[in-house]
Amino acid sequence: MVLCVSGFDPSGGAGMLADIKTVNSLGCYGTGVLTANTIQTPEEFFCCDWIPDHTVLKQLKVLLNCNKIKAIKIGIVQNLALLDKILDQIRITEPEIPVVWDPVISSSTDYRFTKDEMLQDPYLPEVLKKITMITPNIPEIRQFASSSSVSEGMKYVTRFTHCYLKGGHSETEKGTDVLHLKGGSTYKISGEERILPPKHGSGCVLSSALTCGLATGGDFLTASRLAKDFTERFLSSHPSLTGYHL
Repeated sequence: MVLCVSGFDPSGGAGMLADIKTVNSLGCYGTGVLTANTIQTPEEFFCCDWIPDHTVLKQLKVLLNCNKIKAIKIGIVQNLALLDKILDQIRITEPEIPVVWDPVISSSTDYRFTKDEMLQDPYLPEVLKKITMITPNIPEIRQFASSSSVSEGMKYVTRFTHCYLKGGHSETEKGTDVLHLKGGSTYKISGEERILPPKHGSGCVLSSALTCGLATGGDFLTASRLAKDFTERFLSSHPSLTGYHL
């Protein structure tokens, strides 16, 4: 059983619906805690209404207490304070459970979820220590460094947690992801050489697939390769911005 903490995208391409479709496609049972209601399509974003903190935490407490959760994926949250409360509640109930955080800064339609100060908060290291792995893309990892450097952002993050860096925005090795472990080891996760059509919500799909890999007992590298393979099948499933979870 996998728990997804994420927002609702009525188009089904990203957020909770994408998470649950991915989880179920990979043979796990998906449950969810809603953090936001959005109005969007694959092409356009209109608004985001955040769910009150107490409601998010109440949903989380109920699910942690009544289900045997094997891994947790976290998507958009309103601020660092709420993320920390979510993580504290998880760690009180399940101290060792894998937690994957997809630090979504903005939607593929350019709506910004995360304020700059969230990733520059002096308390961020304490939050990262409670997370098993984060799954940023290249623009997102730059936000973790005051210099906007990918290498500096990665150096900062891996002091506290493991990181799967998505390579879709890479200028030199486009589509090649890199697993950076906290101890310093790195592994390239290569995919198909051909260019795959972009998809609304592909980041949600990858992080959810990675969470499933950890939920079923895979190590970080095995889970990363599973996530890469599943995401590429998703990207190649249809030429439009929406895909199928195969």
